[in-house]
Amino acid sequence: MTLTPKMRSVHSDASPTPSWRLLFGADRHVSRILSAVLLATLLAACGGAGESSRVALDEADRIAVQDWLLPRFELAVAPRLALAAPAAAELDGIREQIAVLAEEGLEYDLWVVDDPDIDAGCLPGGVLWLTEGLLSVARDRSEVLTATVFASSKCADSSRMWRGRADQALVDDRDHDPIYLRYRDYRLRSNAPLYNLMVSSGCDRDCASALDGRILAVEGDSGAWRRLLARTVELAPDSALAWRIGSMRVPSTDDSMASDAAEDWLEPFHRRREALLDLAESRRHLWARDLLPAYRAGLRARNVLPDSVRLQMHQAELDLANRHPEYGQRILTALERQGKSIPHAGYWWGWVHLNLRRRPEAAASLEQSIEKLPRMTAHYRLGDALLRMHRPEEARAQYEIALEAGTLHPYYIRAQARLEDLDEA
Repeated sequence: MTLTPKMRSVHSDASPTPSWRLLFGADRHVSRILSAVLLATLLAACGGAGESSRVALDEADRIAVQDWLLPRFELAVAPRLALAAPAAAELDGIREQIAVLAEEGLEYDLWVVDDPDIDAGCLPGGVLWLTEGLLSVARDRSEVLTATVFASSKCADSSRMWRGRADQALVDDRDHDPIYLRYRDYRLRSNAPLYNLMVSSGCDRDCASALDGRILAVEGDSGAWRRLLARTVELAPDSALAWRIGSMRVPSTDDSMASDAAEDWLEPFHRRREALLDLAESRRHLWARDLLPAYRAGLRARNVLPDSVRLQMHQAELDLANRHPEYGQRILTALERQGKSIPHAGYWWGWVHLNLRRRPEAAASLEQSIEKLPRMTAHYRLGDALLRMHRPEEARAQYEIALEAGTLHPYYIRAQARLEDLDEA
């Protein structure tokens, strides 16, 4: 049965958050007044509805998001996922339900992205995004609603950061943090607006209670948010969402794992949950350069998930990281022959070409990839290709850019050593 904003799912939480309709009856006028009062209170608590809390962007900033940020987001994070009709209808209803949180004149957009990790956020201008991994651990509409409210709570910060992108310094790197490990290769000054957005934290205080006011404003269930957080920490303590909110700040709940059933529209995601979490785990091991557990978790995922470009490219990255460029080349070639679009193809072909000592081809592919989305390792490998083509000063420039990623990047020492060798030559 499709649940609309007028039909709330019933939960067995011992202390459910009361609905305004139960407290004040079904009078929509009363609900609207209370919603306006609560939202005004929330705005006042956040410093008012000034420029720093405004989500809407002016025309120039909107165009920059469309032309610059969104293509890079889809390469660095994940592309938008095509949804089956039942899921699309439910999420459209959720988007309409949280519209009361939007400032006047703003309409949220809501994406599900093709990412197996559990995460959620907001891009400048009000583009809310949830991952496929998050939908796989959610049990019902009320939990997805609260995750969407969480995403909406990040919109003001995202828009503020975007408006100030011209003067942004890179956020400091942190070791052993899965979010920083994931995005570390993008930590370059030319990527600062994207990198800073993706590593921003989820909550400035107790995350389980910080959203209570916003959830109440959309007539949601705060207990559903707590259950979703507790289940996320239980199933995937190293997931992006668990690290954004701080797993130590998530209170345990008695029923977060009490039932493994999911509503019908979530069932296709739920069936893939273990395999998606395995794929996310494999990627975390890969980014940490722990190749054996990365291979093992990736194999478990491949045994369950249907074949896709995402799975094939993950295997190609594993092979290239393990110094098997011929295997990576085989995967890329097969995908191209099938007419598949390879995300950031220049980066992967550049890596293959360099390892197979095809330096001019490597340089051309890596230069193309840097135009689309710079990566530290793309600059470093381009430097290596140029150095072996006897173009030392051009190589030096690439190594110097690579150093922007910071000392915690595993290739920092290599780039520094290359520069020292050039200085001594």
